[in-house]
Order: sequence, then C-alpha cells, then structure tokens
Amino acid sequence: MKNSHETLSLWLKELSQYYGKTFALNNRGECELAHGSYNLLIAAPMQSESLYFTVSLFKLTDEKSSLFMREALIQNRASQITSSASVALDPGSETLTLNHRRSVVDIDFNDFINIITNLLDKAKEITQTISDATRGQTIQSHTAEIPFDISMRV
Repeated sequence: MKNSHETLSLWLKELSQYYGKTFALNNRGECELAHGSYNLLIAAPMQSESLYFTVSLFKLTDEKSSLFMREALIQNRASQITSSASVALDPGSETLTLNHRRSVVDIDFNDFINIITNLLDKAKEITQTISDATRGQTIQSHTAEIPFDISMRV
C-alpha cells in the first residue's frame, strides 16, 4: 500500500526545492497553499492512499445563499463541467469549495502538479461562471492568475 502521507511529504519537499520555499505537512497531515486569493488545502490522511484537494471558492451570506447555491449545483451537475471535482458547501465556514480526491497509486509528481494547476484554473472558471449567472449580486470571488505560483499559508 502506497501511503498518501509519505508520498505527499516527498512531493512537498520536491516542490520546496523548485520554488525555494518550504512546503510541509502540519500535524493533521495537511498543507495549505495560497495562490492569489485562492486557498488550496491538500490533506493526506495517515493510513490512506488518497489525497484530498479543497479550493475555497467564496463565502456565502444569508441574503445571497439560495441564488449562489443554485448556480453552484448547476455547475456541479456534470463531471465534465467540474473536471471530475465537486462543488460543495463547508458548513463550518459557509464557504463554497471545489473538491477532488486522487489515489497516490494512480499519479506521480507531474500529475500532482497538474491536478493543483487544473483545480486552481477550474476554481477561477467556476467562480466566474457563478458570478456571471448571479449578476447584480456581488460575491467575494477569488481571482487568480495562472501560471502556477504558490506560497504556503501557516
């Protein structure tokens, strides 16, 4: 069994060497990366082969919730729209998120970088689509310029 915790630790060391910054897992097996105003949380549970990726899209407010949730569900209806990720609500922070899971058995370091880049790109696209569909409403959208440039959030 290939362990996601160990694999992600190795990949974060490789990423650290490439960017000249220190990327590491915290004591919960997570690493939060910042890209523009997006936050990407990568979780690697100890006895698991899976990596869990979560990008925060935007925070909901009471007066806008139903309209934004409707549009988010429309985006979530088909995997080709979300590139096999899913849009969900984090009930603790009332934030819409884009989530993806992959087994470390199926990917290598280059795939890992592609997943991060594609998720951030898809997050930008979905945020813009929801924003356009709810014109007249304002949301605190996260915008980011791709190509890939990240920093670690503590």
